[in-house]
Amino acid sequence: MKTINYQFKMLSAIAILAVVSGHSYNDGGVPLFFHWFTEYSFHLPLFVFISGYFYKDRIVNRNFMKEVVWRKFKQLFIPLFFWNLVYGIFCQLISVKGFFPDAQLNLKSFFYLPFVSQHQFVFNCPAWFITPLFLCYVIYPLIRMIVNRFGKIGDIVFQLISIMIFIAAFEINKMPVQWQHPDMRVFVSRFALLFPFFHFGYFFKQYLEKILVKCKMLYVMLLCSGVEWIMIFLTQDHDLDYGICWAADFQDLNSIVAYVSGVNAILFFYALTSVLVKIVPAKFYMKIADHTYDIMMHHLTGFFLVNTFIAVLSKVRGFAFDWNAYKTNIYYQYDPFYEFSIIYLIGGFSFAMLIALGSEKVIKWYKSRRNYYSKKNGRSVCKR
Repeated sequence: MKTINYQFKMLSAIAILAVVSGHSYNDGGVPLFFHWFTEYSFHLPLFVFISGYFYKDRIVNRNFMKEVVWRKFKQLFIPLFFWNLVYGIFCQLISVKGFFPDAQLNLKSFFYLPFVSQHQFVFNCPAWFITPLFLCYVIYPLIRMIVNRFGKIGDIVFQLISIMIFIAAFEINKMPVQWQHPDMRVFVSRFALLFPFFHFGYFFKQYLEKILVKCKMLYVMLLCSGVEWIMIFLTQDHDLDYGICWAADFQDLNSIVAYVSGVNAILFFYALTSVLVKIVPAKFYMKIADHTYDIMMHHLTGFFLVNTFIAVLSKVRGFAFDWNAYKTNIYYQYDPFYEFSIIYLIGGFSFAMLIALGSEKVIKWYKSRRNYYSKKNGRSVCKR
């Protein structure tokens, strides 16, 4: 029987909360600890760290394409292309009323852009993260073929190499260079900036976790908070976040500081969840943790629906609402006061969970009907 790692389930829930609140004004009105650990300094690295933590060595052989590449492709990209089509059609329908006129459904936007951009149909643009995550799952086993030959030394050396990959990608994107193929720059940079955290997840589980669990987690949290303060001091109060999505916003941040800040935040939340998991009942975070894919895919649609309700209400009540921003900027949010943003946070989570749970029921119904007819056909064959 497969055991559930509830601590990492909670980590996944925190990571997706950081993603959704990071897309909201004022951190969704619930800043919690995100004013200390800026979302864009750790939330996507935390997701990749979790994936690397659960990585198991795989033998690369003739079945590798089927057992790893195809399995992960089905798991990650089949739903992406389905929702890509749904949102593509939806964008064409609402463009008649002036919404997101640049979101055009064609062969390029359907087959090519999901891999290098994933911003073509607006509503599911956070799903750009799927491609670099898929590359981590596929490329990492190939690298481990070499690393495993050298045992622990190989892991340590590769940990250093992965940090160098991060620093190189970070520094190269700070250069004022006119790139001949900007799509490829973004494609490669996303992977290079996230991949080191995938290996750190594996490295952490193999070597560091057994040391960390012997420490008092409160002391670990205090230490990580102190390191974060030092990072803020070193950056002269600049934000520690940076734009992995478009490989941008690197100019005011040192690459080493960025990496250390990401690892430091991961360790802080690991320590925090090791305490909270003993206190908080699993029912409060399991549904969220089990549907991070759907939440990432659909929360912006939830924001849009909240905006739509407010837009209609503004017609009735006559308060100021930016209709042009509403029609052209998926991140626009009505902002009468700080705490109001929690409405968007709730709307984003609620709509995404509605889609996730509805999809589960449809899939379950389909499988039950397929099993029913396969058994029925089997009996009829036997009767012959």
